[in-house]
Amino acid sequence: MTILKAILYTLRELGRRAGASPEWISGWRVRFGEKNLTLFPEPSSDARVIFPFDPLKARRFETLKESSPSRYEWMHFPGTAVSETVPNLIVLFEDEPREGVSLFQARGEQTVECQGDLLTCALWTLARMEELQPAPLDEHARFPATASAAFRAGCIERPIVDECALSFAQALSSVLPRWKPNAPAFRFKLSHDIDLVGFPRSLRSTVGHVYPRRIPQAFLRDVLSAAGAGIPAYLQSVLQTALISEKRGLHSSFYWQACTPSAWDTGYDLQHPQIRAVIKSLSDRGFELGIHPGYSTFNAPQRLQDEVNRLRAVVGDGPIGGRQHFLRWHPRTWRMWEDAHLAYDSTVGFADAMGFRAGTCVPYHPWLIEEDRESPLVELPLIVMDCTPVRYMRLTNHQALSRIAALVARCRSVGGVFALLWHNDSVITHPYAELYPQILDIVGKTAPYDYKSDLELLSVPSDIGEASAV
Repeated sequence: MTILKAILYTLRELGRRAGASPEWISGWRVRFGEKNLTLFPEPSSDARVIFPFDPLKARRFETLKESSPSRYEWMHFPGTAVSETVPNLIVLFEDEPREGVSLFQARGEQTVECQGDLLTCALWTLARMEELQPAPLDEHARFPATASAAFRAGCIERPIVDECALSFAQALSSVLPRWKPNAPAFRFKLSHDIDLVGFPRSLRSTVGHVYPRRIPQAFLRDVLSAAGAGIPAYLQSVLQTALISEKRGLHSSFYWQACTPSAWDTGYDLQHPQIRAVIKSLSDRGFELGIHPGYSTFNAPQRLQDEVNRLRAVVGDGPIGGRQHFLRWHPRTWRMWEDAHLAYDSTVGFADAMGFRAGTCVPYHPWLIEEDRESPLVELPLIVMDCTPVRYMRLTNHQALSRIAALVARCRSVGGVFALLWHNDSVITHPYAELYPQILDIVGKTAPYDYKSDLELLSVPSDIGEASAV
């Protein structure tokens, strides 16, 4: 891995989050020293920002994965609203953890120095470097939140890369007082994984509506559907979910499965007339349709491609995105999705903890560490999955709502995207059905995330203009 390309990518990602335009970033000059990187953001000026950077350290993740975090201070007071959600700035994977020092410090009028190894931390976090190392996995072969450096540092519920980028904006403003950052807009991505639709029919599932789920109206709907009157309860819940979104002015995305039956997949048939009718209804009403690859597609590229082909036979050949079933994901999954010609992924969130698996809530093109290149795929990090606070974290409704409100506020502070996954069956099942409208109330009237416009925005060339070594 020629780490210099990856570091330039990381500097660009920090600049983008700091509010620098792609056009401006393309004019930046960078000089690599033995133990630092110097950024000259204006070609006609001596203004500079100096970052510590050791190329050897940046390649040796295994030597630092047990290190403690540093907690830095702001260069300038960021304002009351931001300081309430971002009281300090956290940098993981430091050689010698520090506290009480400003992350960026002025050295005269035209020089600012970064005190922490922000570039290495941001690269490793965005690229999920720690998940390429040996680690204990859960029963579904997933890297658990509890194994992450952010969880150990107590900052899993903070978008630490985005927060540090706000401090980088202060550094740029310090050396270039006339520059004003672009203010990113907070957006909302509401998506629904369609795991259950009531097909193939299951007596156990139908009876389960009475006990333990205690939704007798769903039991009645399944019985009537089996007799030829109407559609099953879970398929009806897809339409109910869409109606909730329409009434609130929200734009939901529905991710459909196209897999065969297994222990973890019902294996419904997308060609079933009633399923196709629901899909057509959603499409006609302007909802996004995407892919929810089955359990066995994890680390199985051909199976993923087969399922994408099956879905495209129903929804058409336009760009689509989606999410892996059970959040079974690994950094190499990005390459699989890229090869399947998918537009974006929204799997990068933890099942066992809410928060920021990649340290960010800003969509981005991931860096493929093993191939030393940027992927054209867009990653939209997942922040909250419906069953995480209830089943995994065992929070009360009050606790869950309080924690989720804090996550929304942090996404808002950094101008990110709050990505929420709510399964269609959760819309009718206790206690998820009660939580859902309350979470939507917390988010409020917010612009929807439009991945198509982001694909255009992120495709604008913004590579660092010039890089050289001392």
